[in-house]
Formats: sequence, C-alpha cells, structure tokens
Amino acid sequence: MQLAQLNGVWVPLLSCYITLTFLTLMLGYTTAHFGKFHLGSTKEPKAPGFNEYNIDESATFDSTADWGDPLSPPLDPDCPDPTGGNCHTPFWSGKSSEMIVNRSITFIDKTIAQSKPFYLNAWFHISHSTLDPTPEQLAVYPFKDSCKLSATDAKQTTCSEQIFWASQTDADTQIGRLLTFLEDKQLRDNTIIIFSTDNGPEDAAVYPNGVGTTGPFRGRKRSLYEGG
Repeated sequence: MQLAQLNGVWVPLLSCYITLTFLTLMLGYTTAHFGKFHLGSTKEPKAPGFNEYNIDESATFDSTADWGDPLSPPLDPDCPDPTGGNCHTPFWSGKSSEMIVNRSITFIDKTIAQSKPFYLNAWFHISHSTLDPTPEQLAVYPFKDSCKLSATDAKQTTCSEQIFWASQTDADTQIGRLLTFLEDKQLRDNTIIIFSTDNGPEDAAVYPNGVGTTGPFRGRKRSLYEGG
C-alpha cells in the first residue's frame, strides 16, 4: 500500500475507496494487516484510522520501519517504546518475517475459535532495506562461499550477497511456516493465497548493494518492464 501524490503533496488513501478489506468485512470476514503499512500514519490529522480502512486487527510499520503507528500495536512484542512506534530492537529486520507470521498464526487461530472466515494481509519488510540478518541466518551462507573477491580484499566480514540471501531465505522459511500451519489446520484447500511483490529488485546503479535477480525478466525496480 502506498501514499498517493496529489499536486506534489503526499496524501493518505481515502477511506471511501472500495478495498478488499471493505468487501471481505461486508461478507462477514474478520480482517487483519500485519507488516508494512504505507498509507500514511494515523498520527497525521487527515489520515484515516485502521477501522476506517476496515481492518479489525493490525500491527504495522512504515516502509523502512522508521516508525510504527500509535493506533496500531508494535509488530515486536518486546518493543521498548510501544507508544512511540520506534521499535528497533536488535536484529529487528532479521526477525521481522518471523514476527509477522507469529502475529498471523495467532490471528488465524482466533478466527478458527470464533468459526469466522478471515482476510489477512501479511506484508513483509524483507527484502526492503535496511536488511539486518541475525548471525544464525548469515551462517547459512558462509562468507567465503557467498562473497566476491573484492569483499575479501576490502577485509569485509559480510557482503551484500550474503546479507540479501540470508534475509530472503528466512522470509521464505517463514512463508513456508505459515503455509504449513494452514495445512495442519486443514485450511489450505479452502484458502485463497496470493503471493506477490510490489516491484522488482533494487537497481545497483541507484543502490550499490542491490543484488536481487529478476530471473528471465527485463528491468528492475522503477522500470515498466516485467522485472520492474
């Protein structure tokens, strides 16, 4: 979800627009949004609250996780300042995928107990910068096997490839954990799962550490081609 730019001014999405959360809520679903929320903070006077976006339950952060929202619980249950929204606990980025899935599983379990259908946005921070994988996540891709010679020459202890792959691998692992949970609860065949991203990998010409791949597709982030 993004802010819209109108006459050079960033404004929140109007709550009168019809969204999936509105449609599913009208059909009796319980709705939730865990993860990145980029529609404007409810700290801004004109920004709608989460209820106005038809979201029953939320735990959110902005694009770069620089702030949370005072009307939404922090994603990290160990957040030292839940009212201030700045929850940069150690390795927050590296642990964020797990925290989003933890929230998602708890939410789905609650809807099962209530015998209600659910609509869930689980929107990951990975692989958005800043990436900060834990030592355990980095160990999956040893430096000597992952990093280019230039990183060794520069006496680096980590490199962009190692950090990106470690972060993305954990995100993939957490997505698998959520899918396994749905299978264990016998919900997999009765749940529509949409897996998507808002854009392709960062262009190394813009951000030198951008090492993601688009596979066979042309273009990268900010491009109108398939890989953008």
